[in-house]
Amino acid sequence: MRPFKAIRRPEYFFNPRQIWRRLWRHSLFEGNAIRLAWGLPVEVDPISGVGLDIINIGVSDRVVAEAIWRLLDPGETAFDIGANIGQNASIMALVVGPRGRVVAFEPGPAAWSILTRNVQSWAPYDLAPITVVRQGLSSQIGEGLLHEAIDLGGCSLEDQPPGPPRIAPPGARGIKVELTTLDAFVSQPTEIGLMKMDVEGHELAVLDGSARILEQRLVRDIIFEDFYPQPSPVTLRLQAARYEVFALSPAWHRPILVPLQLSDKSLINFLATRDPDRARARFEADGWRCLRLRAQRKRDL
Repeated sequence: MRPFKAIRRPEYFFNPRQIWRRLWRHSLFEGNAIRLAWGLPVEVDPISGVGLDIINIGVSDRVVAEAIWRLLDPGETAFDIGANIGQNASIMALVVGPRGRVVAFEPGPAAWSILTRNVQSWAPYDLAPITVVRQGLSSQIGEGLLHEAIDLGGCSLEDQPPGPPRIAPPGARGIKVELTTLDAFVSQPTEIGLMKMDVEGHELAVLDGSARILEQRLVRDIIFEDFYPQPSPVTLRLQAARYEVFALSPAWHRPILVPLQLSDKSLINFLATRDPDRARARFEADGWRCLRLRAQRKRDL
C-alpha cells in the first residue's frame, strides 16, 4: 500500500482497522476471516471485482452501501435484486434490524451458493431475517438464459449488457434460470422501504414486471445501476411513475445527490425516490457511516 493511502481513501480513513486487514489480507483469506466493513464474516470469490474490493477495503461500491444505510429505517422491508454474494443484503438486514425483512434475489448458481452460505453464517448476528430467492426478476414469468462471466458480478440476462466488457468462461453457453416478476412475487400490497437493482442491464425488464407496484407507489426508494447515457429508458420509466431521480456521487466526505440533468457518464449509481425531501435530508450529514457500523451478536449466543 502506498503512503497516505488511509488519507486518500474513505474506506481506510473512516475504518482504520481495514488498513491492518489489507496488510494481512493473505493470511486472513487463508483463515477464512474476511469481513465486511461492518464486521460480518463473508465468503467471497477472490477473482471477482466485488470480492477483491471486500478483501482490500471491506466494501464494494461504498456509495450504494451508504445510501442503503441512510435511507432505510428499522422495521422496514428491503429487496436486493441481483444480490450477488450478499454484501448489500447484509447491510439492509443490519439497518432494518430483527423487526425488519430482507429479500435477496440471485439466479446465478455460483453467486447463489456463496450467498446462501453467507446468509447462514450471519445467523448468530442481530439482523433481520434474509430470504434468499433463487430466481431472477424480469418482465414475465418463465425461463431465461443467464449469460455467464468469469466475474460473478458480470452475469446478465441480456445478450449484450452495457458497461465494462464481460469475459465469458471457456465453453460458456448460458445457464437456464427461473424468472418471475415483482408483481407476482409481491401478491399482496406490501410497503417496501428500499429496493436495490443491479442486474447488468436488465433493470428496465425488472421495472416492467413491477408495473402494479410502481403504479401503487409501494416502493419508496429505488437504488439502481445504469450504464446508459442519461436520461436512459430506466430513468424515464421511473420518472413516468412519478419518482424523482438523482445520481449518487461518491465524494470523499459523503455521498452527494446530483440532479439527473447535472449528472455525467462517470456516475453509474442512481436513486429514484417518491419522497425527494426526505432523501435530501438523509444525505445532508458528512461522513460514511456504513464504514463505522458494527454488527452485534445476538445476546443469547
